[in-house]
Amino acid sequence: MKKLMVALCAVALLAMSACKKESPTVDNPSGGNGNGNGQPEQPEQPEQIDGEGIFCPAQKIETIAVDGQTNETWMWVSDKLTAIYQHTADGNMVEYSTFEYNGQRVTSMMSAMENVPYDVFYSYSGDKLSRVRAYSGMIQVVNIDFGHEGTDGNINHLDINVNNALIGWFAQFLGGGWPLQVVKDGAQKFSIDTTTFAADLTWQGDNVAQMVVAGTVAGSVTLGEIRQIIDIDSLAGLYAGVVAALSDDLELPFQVVMNDTMSYSYDGRHNPYHGFLGQLDPTALSASNVTTVSNNRGANITIMVPVPYLGDVPFTIPFPTASATRSYTYTYNSAGYPVTVTDDQGNVTQYSYLQQ
Repeated sequence: MKKLMVALCAVALLAMSACKKESPTVDNPSGGNGNGNGQPEQPEQPEQIDGEGIFCPAQKIETIAVDGQTNETWMWVSDKLTAIYQHTADGNMVEYSTFEYNGQRVTSMMSAMENVPYDVFYSYSGDKLSRVRAYSGMIQVVNIDFGHEGTDGNINHLDINVNNALIGWFAQFLGGGWPLQVVKDGAQKFSIDTTTFAADLTWQGDNVAQMVVAGTVAGSVTLGEIRQIIDIDSLAGLYAGVVAALSDDLELPFQVVMNDTMSYSYDGRHNPYHGFLGQLDPTALSASNVTTVSNNRGANITIMVPVPYLGDVPFTIPFPTASATRSYTYTYNSAGYPVTVTDDQGNVTQYSYLQQ
């Protein structure tokens, strides 16, 4: 179940892209408003070959193999990706994701993980992505609204509304070891009142150069649960004696402020995922293949502790989070599309393409 929710959040946050725009064609001028049950109401429009939500690579992935073992087959009909099949250990192929379209533009993705189905719906304003909603059954997991640079620019801002009950999974996706997840794993009275997340993208040419995700979560937790992750008694300074005397059962308001800055470099070759709405990586927005990804994460947790005669005193403690850089090397076919990609751990992914 945990992997499902991580995937839902990741798909909704990152499954957004466009082929390189050649002409100002407009599709779905209504903006794709929903009908109240998660399914966008969108009139049929003439097919087009440009705009956000259109996956139109010159070379289409047919199979993906990892370390020599084929694990995905992509099915295409009339230049549209209609389904992705996963290969099981016993040699069978299982339908993993399916896609529905309005003309050439994708409107929904239906998939499953750990035998639990989920749905992602995409809404547009003109030829720009305006909203993504992800559902597991009747539960809305994520709602994201998109902003763009000017009238015809790239996506540059996301406002992210995550279901509070799933914030731990979302936090794990954003970096793992995030303080809320550590607290939540053993908490009995942990609760979340409000969440605010946003992401800003910086572009260099046709590629995303940087993405900055910032979030604030407010709620309540017991002092004992805080003591599981922070030695607050020794960090309380002049108030150490007062804090040490407080009961583990005391419920305290808290606020966590976190950020994750991801910087990217590219190879200048063709990215076969450019425009793919199922890619769990912001580099699917980019025209080229990523060669390095650097993460710089940080978080602060603030707890309001009652002190006699002074009232609630805030204690803000930096929370250590992991930062890392990952690198990738490629081989290419004659058209400049990757045939293999090798990560810095030695894992090799191989692509084959449809013969056209």
